[in-house]
Amino acid sequence: MKKIVLLLLFMQTLVSAQTTDPDSVMQWYERDHVKYPERAHQHILNGIRQAQKRKDKYHVATYLVKLIEEKNFQRDYAGSYVAFRKAEKYCKDHKVYEQLACAYSQYAEACFNKEDLDQSMKYFRMADAVFESQQDGIGVAISKNNIANIYQVKGRYDLAIKNLLDAAKYVDTTKYRYIKVSLFNNVSELYRTIGDNTKAEGVVRKALHLALSAKQDNPEGLLTAYALLSSLLVESGKNTEAEKYISAGLQLADAEHLGGFRFELLKSKITLAMAKNQITEAKKLIGEALLLAKEYKKNTYEKYPVNTNLARIYLLEGQSAKAIRLLNELLGEATQIDRKDDIAEIYNELSQAYETTGDYKKAIHHHKLYVAYKDSILGREKQQFFKDAQVKYETAIKEKQLAESKVALLKKSTESKKKTTTIIMLAALAFFLMVLSYLIYRQQKLKVGQQQKEYQLREAISLIETQNKLQEQRLSISRDLHDNIGAQLTFIISSVDNVKFGFNLQNTKLNEKLDSISDFTKSTIVELRDTIWAMNHSEISFEELRSRIFNFLEKAKSAQSNIDYRFHLDESLKHLSFSSLQGINLYRTIQEAVNNAMKYAHASKIVIEAKSERNTTIIEIRDNGIGFDMAESNAGNGLGNMKKRMKEIGAKFDIKSELNEGTTVTVSLQNNIDHA
Repeated sequence: MKKIVLLLLFMQTLVSAQTTDPDSVMQWYERDHVKYPERAHQHILNGIRQAQKRKDKYHVATYLVKLIEEKNFQRDYAGSYVAFRKAEKYCKDHKVYEQLACAYSQYAEACFNKEDLDQSMKYFRMADAVFESQQDGIGVAISKNNIANIYQVKGRYDLAIKNLLDAAKYVDTTKYRYIKVSLFNNVSELYRTIGDNTKAEGVVRKALHLALSAKQDNPEGLLTAYALLSSLLVESGKNTEAEKYISAGLQLADAEHLGGFRFELLKSKITLAMAKNQITEAKKLIGEALLLAKEYKKNTYEKYPVNTNLARIYLLEGQSAKAIRLLNELLGEATQIDRKDDIAEIYNELSQAYETTGDYKKAIHHHKLYVAYKDSILGREKQQFFKDAQVKYETAIKEKQLAESKVALLKKSTESKKKTTTIIMLAALAFFLMVLSYLIYRQQKLKVGQQQKEYQLREAISLIETQNKLQEQRLSISRDLHDNIGAQLTFIISSVDNVKFGFNLQNTKLNEKLDSISDFTKSTIVELRDTIWAMNHSEISFEELRSRIFNFLEKAKSAQSNIDYRFHLDESLKHLSFSSLQGINLYRTIQEAVNNAMKYAHASKIVIEAKSERNTTIIEIRDNGIGFDMAESNAGNGLGNMKKRMKEIGAKFDIKSELNEGTTVTVSLQNNIDHA
């Protein structure tokens, strides 16, 4: 579950940058608002009275906005609304537009925390409009970043990255490092969401480095980076390093009295305990986290990762009904505010839960819902948009750094010119020529670099166009197969049925022959559809292959219900993808092995198991049938065909069988393919 970072903590920085508070109200408020909220509230009220006496409208507005922030911290949403309306009216009546934007942002945060995302989006946009009208670049960066956070929760990653790019244009990397920290944290979350954990880890380490340089000024940003980095490290199996950052984060959260951030770090610690199979420790941490969630009034999506781990523990303990009940509760909460990414994950968890109970129909149903949701929030077109946006984001950051370098260079050049005014004309001329030569050389170097980037971009565009043409050709061929050959095969089936019906044939052998032709044609149509399915994909995920196998087993079960069919997929394989040739050959081989067990082995149980060992995918099809003598086998029953298919994709094929001991077919394929 994503940790949404709201940048309202920077409002204090903006206020202090504009003016000096003579009565130090802000300092007293920040000192007391965590430990002594009533005392902090009194500081603000005193500040309002003093500012009114001075007729200081700006500081009256500032303190009124602080009252909204105070209510937000306490998760008092009704009080936050009352304080917001009072601050909004004062700012409008007295035209204090800088603080009007801050009031909108503060109330948008309250809406966000109570999971009213539409209202939150509305007020962040209003804040953005005011910041833009005031030409406040940092305010625009804050509001754009917050808008991106909401889109991220809703699963709209294309719009999230667009708003982050807009925010990046206004980030001053030297002066406003707090905003830079939060921007890096959010970009890291987006990389993590599409499965690029390597880039996610690199970006969050940048955020951590910046936050450590200003720990006392921005503990919230540092704690967010600790939580995110430790979570990524656990997912990558770097448990020792993850423990280090979790420990550092918990110490800082306790020292700063930020119990809400302790809750976030406990989420990473729970995931780490689950990864190490320390179930008792995980349950203890879940209990502590839920108590903190209650104390700090955490909402449903903030508690979501804790509750999903609790559901997984129920499954591990064999309490499937309890796990399914909890997952359905989480599904209802996520559906209320349309958290698509969480909805997809819950469907996947439910599919696995129903699979453990043997209810394959519900397992298939929830798995299909999972695939549909996953495709809707992160389909191929959105993935391509995200990749394009990555390039734009990285370019924007580099351009910002280049601009800063040029400013620094011009500043140094100006200082040098001032010092050389006392030097003789010849020395000044020589210095000017040297600087000019350097600038020309630098300009040429930048021009060459830009030309290289343009050439690389043209090559990338050409590659994409080629891939699109290949995909169009695949679709054209698959349409021809479906419309022409499929129609002809259907006509054959219809013609055979018409012959049998029209002529009332009495010849038993002829009837059997016609039935054989009809059955063969129907089987050919099924194989044709599977081939078209494979052709329509440049790659096939294990999730899609898993759905096909489920459907095949359901049909097999309806044909021979006396056989116990089992299918188990190792969790580590669900992100693998195959080429279309690999996918269809694996599927055909599994089909052939199951059909042989059904037709010839007289088996009462057939088990399909897929697992991963040492970077190798291993698929076993086992039955408890009559078996056969390997020495006397003539490679019948399609064995030769299965071996040929596996040889085509570079996989190893092995079969073991003994009379009255059953048969085991094993396929081994190296994982030399990309993760989905």
